[in-house]
Amino acid sequence: MDNFKRAAANFNGWAEKIHSGGLRLAYHNHDYEFRLYDGQPAYDTLINEPEPVVFEMDIFWVKRGGQDPVAYLKKYPQRFRLMHLKDMRAGTPLGDFSVGTSDEASVVLGTGTLDLPAILLAAENAGVERYYVEDESAEAPQNLTPNLKYLKQARF
Repeated sequence: MDNFKRAAANFNGWAEKIHSGGLRLAYHNHDYEFRLYDGQPAYDTLINEPEPVVFEMDIFWVKRGGQDPVAYLKKYPQRFRLMHLKDMRAGTPLGDFSVGTSDEASVVLGTGTLDLPAILLAAENAGVERYYVEDESAEAPQNLTPNLKYLKQARF
């Protein structure tokens, strides 16, 4: 946890310098930030710090870390400005930091286990400004069309 506290302090210092140049520092999560320390995910140490750092939520990694993207969006409204949209193959281990995660755990939006309509609604309500489709599977080029098709028809 001490490493996360140090990282939060460093991020804030860097963000202030970057902000003075007209830019923003955004932090993108993976699953390891959701490991529990004294019953609290380490990620909360980062996000509980005051601005100027903004956050880019990768919904796949939040879920892989054993947490709920919707709950985080509701708990920390206005902290997330960017979002990686990546759906998760059924059977992907959740909250188990002893195993790795294959790129093939990423699947076409709407075909995996994430509740994308609920996540997208919560993201809209939380002030997310930009969304990025992320597909790390070997089929990523072929998946572009079905991913975009899903987003065009998504209702939330």
